[in-house]
Amino acid sequence: MARQGKASMQFISPAIKIAVAAFAVLLATPAVTSADVLDVREAEGMALAAPDCSTSLQSLINNAAAGSTLTLGNCTYRESVTVNKPLTLDGQGVTSLRGSDVWSGFLPSGDNWVSSQSVPTLNTETRDICQSGSDERCKLPEQVYMDGVPQRQIATGSDPTPGQFALNGSRRVVLGSDPTGKIAEVTTRQSILKAGASDVTLKSLDMRHSGNQAQTGAISNGGFANFTLEDCSVLYAHGTNVSFRDAPGMRILNSRITYAGQLGLGAAHTELEVRGGEIAHNNTEDFSRGWEAGALKVTDQGTAGDVNSVLFDGVHVHDNNGPGIWIDIDVRNTTIENNRVHDNIGMGIFFEVSDGAEIANNVVFNNGTEASGWVWGSQIGIVNSRNANVHGNVVAWGADGIGVISQDRTDWPDYKNVTGVKIHHNTILRHQSAQNVLALGWVQDWAGVLYDAASANEGYDNAYWFPVAETSGDRYHSTGPYQTLSAFNATPGEERGRYLTIAEKDAVLAQHNLPNPTR
Repeated sequence: MARQGKASMQFISPAIKIAVAAFAVLLATPAVTSADVLDVREAEGMALAAPDCSTSLQSLINNAAAGSTLTLGNCTYRESVTVNKPLTLDGQGVTSLRGSDVWSGFLPSGDNWVSSQSVPTLNTETRDICQSGSDERCKLPEQVYMDGVPQRQIATGSDPTPGQFALNGSRRVVLGSDPTGKIAEVTTRQSILKAGASDVTLKSLDMRHSGNQAQTGAISNGGFANFTLEDCSVLYAHGTNVSFRDAPGMRILNSRITYAGQLGLGAAHTELEVRGGEIAHNNTEDFSRGWEAGALKVTDQGTAGDVNSVLFDGVHVHDNNGPGIWIDIDVRNTTIENNRVHDNIGMGIFFEVSDGAEIANNVVFNNGTEASGWVWGSQIGIVNSRNANVHGNVVAWGADGIGVISQDRTDWPDYKNVTGVKIHHNTILRHQSAQNVLALGWVQDWAGVLYDAASANEGYDNAYWFPVAETSGDRYHSTGPYQTLSAFNATPGEERGRYLTIAEKDAVLAQHNLPNPTR
């Protein structure tokens, strides 16, 4: 590139003129970045260097400096690893960890195909914890995937049909679908990753396939503090996808936790923060929903005076085979806000046998489809708990609206009495007025203190929608069942409650992108 010299340079030597001109060109040229080099190489058809995936992930972890970031490439690691030092694993959205191996060499046998390898012995469940009426596959931890699609396991020795598999007496995999030309992945490990030190961060990783037991995690903190999942996906554990226990500083940020056999997330005695992301389609193996199954369960926060806390903020919790957000057994200092919780078979938000909750500004709808009466199908349920402040929520459709339950819990005598519960400024939309399908119900089945003034339980300023006039059927419950809002407003369960107009109801549906059922 040539450039004319200025008149003021006409008496300078030619060599200096050339140097000055070259320097001017350099100043005028944008800086060349590594991305520019890659763009040029790609445009010219030059091969880009592929990441070296031959070294095991455990070796990379062992060789990394404590406190550093280990940046990973487009590799699939099929191993079970322990992060044994403070470390960040950054998968850049392209790294996968799997507890499965790719198997080939299946031989035809009648209408089936049989593997040449045997599945390692995994921990088999002996407890009676499968959903009543199920085929008890919750006790079978083996897994097979064909081109990423899970195959349904049936009893050992059975003849599977397409989409199914079984083990034979030698623990060989018997497929009901032809694996020719497909990738068959068989789970051979009982965990994917656990912490062996505090201050572990997993970032932008895809983690799946684990033959773990119920109440154990494919991903776990190992009892160590300050464990973070950020922008990760965790799928297809037989038991729990992610398990946190006995440590502060647990965080899940903008992560996808789906298709666990039992629970998406299980946490016990932890300080927990979950922000953004998705917890969906969990309890695929039909564990008992009344025991511990569904989206998540947080238990045993600690004792009075603990500074630990539980936070769910902006999480999409949906289509789980069980409850949505389930807080249970002496959990304290809970905040559940700005979440979207819907289409879960159990309660949407279930606060049970616990103390101290702020449940606010959530959109909760179409939950509780397995309900069998009372208010067990509540979109938000406060069960044998204290000091729950439930406000600003939009609660729609499903079995029941908001339910507060007091029972004689001999298993947790400290939580027999429900006190300090406030239900206010919520919007509650109902699609029918049948008896035992309640908009707001304060119920107890023993001589408890739920309705006593000294218990400081109260409802006020809630807004309701029903598609039909007050004719028959109980809509509310406080000291008894009530069909009319005016009567309910005269009880401790509600004060200044009102009905929405059609225009107000439609505005709520539009604002929160809610379905509008016809029944």
